[in-house]
Amino acid sequence: MKQQECRKKEEKKMKKTVERTTRESEIVVSVEAGKIFAKPDTGKQFLNHMIETISWRSGIAIDAKFASTQFMLSHVIAEDTGIVLGKALLQMYEEKMKEGVNGFGESYAVIDDAMAFAAVSIEGRANSFIELNCNGVRKEWVEDMLSEDLEAFIGGIAQGMKATIRLNFERGNNAHESWESGFRALGEALRKCFEKNELRKGMIVGVKGTME
Repeated sequence: MKQQECRKKEEKKMKKTVERTTRESEIVVSVEAGKIFAKPDTGKQFLNHMIETISWRSGIAIDAKFASTQFMLSHVIAEDTGIVLGKALLQMYEEKMKEGVNGFGESYAVIDDAMAFAAVSIEGRANSFIELNCNGVRKEWVEDMLSEDLEAFIGGIAQGMKATIRLNFERGNNAHESWESGFRALGEALRKCFEKNELRKGMIVGVKGTME
């Protein structure tokens, strides 16, 4: 019985859920490390696919649900979902930091001719820098989304996670594959962020020593 109780407490500690309600949206996001699983329901099929891609490459289960409270605006869907996902990832990072975790990571990723690079550093500096260096991501639309809304989603993650995210799209002509290479790279960078590192127990990435 005690073993079951300890297991349940450990599972609860590993799974982080964040809810956010504004005049525009109601969002619930759950994340759990060590699982490749995604159940996104944002109302945007390509955004769902990119959240799934992050999960597959990061090894973090992601459950995201979006409901509009006013207007079903794609920019709101993207940015607000990104913010809440970032907040959930930040909670997971703060939990893992007690035992020691990298807090930073970078990766290249490819799919066919498309290639992208991503770097993430969780240290209280909420910034996103996205370089659209290939034809694919310069196209206005990708599937059912505006490309600029995908930029807003990435910016939302950085804002919620209090992290710096750099994403460079270096090659690619097809919009779908170009963006997917970027989200693959982002997932890989997050996987490295959350890798255990006992030398960094209780430490953030920056030498200032605090997320504030």
